[in-house]
Amino acid sequence: MEKRKGKIYIDLDLVEKDWKSAKEILDFLGFFPVRVECLWAEGLLEMVGYSEKFDEVEAGLKPPVYDVNVSYENGKITQIKLSRREE
Repeated sequence: MEKRKGKIYIDLDLVEKDWKSAKEILDFLGFFPVRVECLWAEGLLEMVGYSEKFDEVEAGLKPPVYDVNVSYENGKITQIKLSRREE
């Protein structure tokens, strides 16, 4: 897993108002954070870490950014999709 690095962004509102959903998303990814930064002006948490769902990245290269798209129904998560942003 050491080569499967990536960066994701989580909405601060989600973390503050529904932390269980935020945890469910991170659990789905099997995400192990190594750096978390709060971007107050953007209302986001920037998280860099490892996940088996990320692509392999060679040592020394910048980790790619992944979009996490979440579908809800009746206030519950029904689907989580991960897609790598094109550079």
